[in-house]
Amino acid sequence: MSLEPRTLLSHYRLVEKIGEGGMGVVWKATDTSLDRSVAIKILPEIFSEDPERLARFEREAKLLASLNHPNIATIHGLHHEQGIHFLAMELVEGEDLAARLKRGAVPPEDAFEISLQVAAALEAAHEAGVIHRDLKPANIQITPEGKVKVLDFGLAKALAGEDPVSGAQSLSPTITSLGTRAGMILGTAGYMSPEQARGRAVDRRADIWAFGCVLYEMLTGESAFVGETVSDTLASILKSEPDWTKLEKRAPASALRLIRSCLQKDPRRRLQAIGDARIGLEEIQAGKHEPSSTQPISADAPHPHPLVRALPWAVAAAAVAAALWALTRPPAPSAPQLASSRLNIDLSTPNRLLTELGSAIVLSPDGRQIAYVADTDNGRQLFLRRLDQLTSSPLAGTNEAYGPFFSPDGTWIGYFAGSKLQKVQVSGGIPMNLADVSSSGQARGGTWGRGVIVFAHHFEAGLSRISESGGKAEPLTTPDPARKERSHRWPSFLPDGRHVLFAVQGGGKRYDDGEIDVVSVDTGERKKIYEGGAYPRYAASGHLLFVKNETLFAVPFDADRLEVTGSPRAVIDYLASSAGDQEAADGSAQYDVAPSGTLVYRSTALGQNALRSSLSMMWVDLKGAATPVTPEKRAYYTPAVSPDGRRIAVSIEGATGLDLWVYEIARGAFSRLTFKGTNSYPLWSPDGKKIAFSSLTGGSVPNIVIKRSDGVGEAEKLHESANAQVPSSWSPDGKTLAYLERFPETRWDIMTINPGNGSPPAPFLQSKDIEAFPAFSPDGRWLAYASDETGQFEIYVTAYPGPGGKWQVSTDGGQFPRWTSSGELFYLKGERFFEVRYSATGESFQAEKPRELFRYALGQQQFAPNYDAAPDGKRFLIFSSEGEEARMALTHAVLAFDWLSDLKKDFSGEQERKP
Repeated sequence: MSLEPRTLLSHYRLVEKIGEGGMGVVWKATDTSLDRSVAIKILPEIFSEDPERLARFEREAKLLASLNHPNIATIHGLHHEQGIHFLAMELVEGEDLAARLKRGAVPPEDAFEISLQVAAALEAAHEAGVIHRDLKPANIQITPEGKVKVLDFGLAKALAGEDPVSGAQSLSPTITSLGTRAGMILGTAGYMSPEQARGRAVDRRADIWAFGCVLYEMLTGESAFVGETVSDTLASILKSEPDWTKLEKRAPASALRLIRSCLQKDPRRRLQAIGDARIGLEEIQAGKHEPSSTQPISADAPHPHPLVRALPWAVAAAAVAAALWALTRPPAPSAPQLASSRLNIDLSTPNRLLTELGSAIVLSPDGRQIAYVADTDNGRQLFLRRLDQLTSSPLAGTNEAYGPFFSPDGTWIGYFAGSKLQKVQVSGGIPMNLADVSSSGQARGGTWGRGVIVFAHHFEAGLSRISESGGKAEPLTTPDPARKERSHRWPSFLPDGRHVLFAVQGGGKRYDDGEIDVVSVDTGERKKIYEGGAYPRYAASGHLLFVKNETLFAVPFDADRLEVTGSPRAVIDYLASSAGDQEAADGSAQYDVAPSGTLVYRSTALGQNALRSSLSMMWVDLKGAATPVTPEKRAYYTPAVSPDGRRIAVSIEGATGLDLWVYEIARGAFSRLTFKGTNSYPLWSPDGKKIAFSSLTGGSVPNIVIKRSDGVGEAEKLHESANAQVPSSWSPDGKTLAYLERFPETRWDIMTINPGNGSPPAPFLQSKDIEAFPAFSPDGRWLAYASDETGQFEIYVTAYPGPGGKWQVSTDGGQFPRWTSSGELFYLKGERFFEVRYSATGESFQAEKPRELFRYALGQQQFAPNYDAAPDGKRFLIFSSEGEEARMALTHAVLAFDWLSDLKKDFSGEQERKP
């Protein structure tokens, strides 16, 4: 059929031809039934010859039509008329980006705005399970008002089967073949990812590659990868790097790093989520003052990684989740690419390195030995690794160790274990007790000077000093309530052995926005050094090191005058750190520097994404045997198994934050319950008809809302509060909900409310201690919960509704109690699963000694209750990080030799302040 203006296809009247390419011919048309302008895409004639392809296209078109986003062109319908197959689509006025690029590079501010909208479109599509597969300038339409619309989502897959022909790179044909199986090529040559070029199966990371190509081209006016023919272009993609020097004067350094992270040839090292690119672009826009890079970007420079949004298990709960999701990373100066020798070392003799309570890995003063803390089958233990040896050795008797630090001569290691400050010789031997600390896990760092050790014995205290031989500890600093100081932590001696750097934790502030002070161990005189950093350390090059936003900064520092003498610069990106949000972290970071010039650190670029967004959902039986629930790996958080055991409610990190999904086990399918983020900590009602959860939507702090589990209707807020709330347990009769609330004075307390009768909530357990995660027993007579009243979290059971007795059922720490409908009581301690058998007669509750069931590495378990027990008590639902990337994140560290020389060179051109 010949198509001319005014031809009528179904109820669409063609007006004029407005485009033509590998995807088909596009006409502007009038929808005569609705009196609106639309775009009609006439599909290739091959559809008439291939019913299988047409059926596949129809399935894809239905999925694409479900996308509803302001930056995605809408599909109105798929039609067949007079032997012609065509799509009716939203008509987007303006010009496509390919036409705009013919006039040259796009100004950076415009390029970033266009890219931000493209990223938002991809983010929404990826969340819906749609991969574009053919992102290129010709598929990006810009309206006269500057609105961006991305076209042809998924059509490269739907149109699989075309043959390549020659043409311009941005308009080159989509190279496809049937399906998306490995061995076939699918995409457009100039923007095709290496895995596409090799004919391998692709995922959303192919879109991230194309996004990087488009952003590069906008900023430079030239294609990132180009060749005389399609084959030459594919060869360039597989073997060559873009000309990074073309970007040096066109874009800030943060944009260079973003593009490089998108254009990593290995998809495992590439930026893993387009939402992280969106966040990066927002930061670039907010930091327009940042200068362009003057340093060439090397091919082996560290690559960015997705931001880690950790949800703390109790002290943070939903309030922290809200805070972390609301925060974006402030712009920072570019980290220089230093030339020191760097070595990625594998410390995998134990299960994994510690991830909190100070740096798990420290250097001896001469830089020849590493002491580190790792989890073993018998708990945490201190290990020693001499750099002239290939293996590590455990130090006997150092069980439950954390926070290690060397003596000035390197012959001893100080550390904390249980409620003691201890030391042990590097040559081995029996550890010696030096002083008492509050209790296990409560100390916040130690440092060893000339004959004296300074340490923080509690997370809400000042610093203390003690002789290196032991004796009575004496207060050195005291937090100032008038300045809203909560604690002093992470001390570190300066070279004179008489002055100590330390971090000041301020009420209501993020750790890495805190203050860095110095104090004299002789006089107690204290001085403010710097504001806006965490975990300070001194570098013998004459610099103060500190952490902010997962970045290590250095600033010139005069150790004699105790003054900062210059401006800070970022020196290491993507540092593993638990500095950051006040509730979600402890203000520490995973690095140490020796006077000899060696730096050791742990990088979140080493597989950290595998721990965050590539989690497996598993069933684990009582012996630790695991079977997958679903093959799909995602950023799962806080699961809840339905009372009948047939469904799983789970928070999943997506384009809009954390949203709730319900997985039907028998059907093997997810359905989405919330759409606006941030939503977490789902809790099923006893009849399975409702789900309570913590939601930030519509407020400044997360409150509890309740929604039907079938998704019908809107969520209803349980009780309006200015404090964060987290649902925890429903009584068996469904009349009472026990939940956590974060009060300014008493921190986390256990509250109860009757959702059905409109009565206000009432405190059940409220004290200066943290009471967390209550769980009703199957008969509703008992409530299990965690409390830190002894200085570490233990599991308790108390009578409900009371008054009555109270019993401690854990013996050496515990978290996240779970009852099952069949009467079992379980809890966790780290990666160890425990069962408590009990008997209850009248008002008496008698618990047996806890029995360890098994150990299992839980993805991000330290920050959220990432497990649940099945109702029958025979298995657990857990999230697990697996594979080589996850192992690297847990067991590897980076050594940088002669690092201080590079640091001096980097600052050599800076004019420092003179006295």
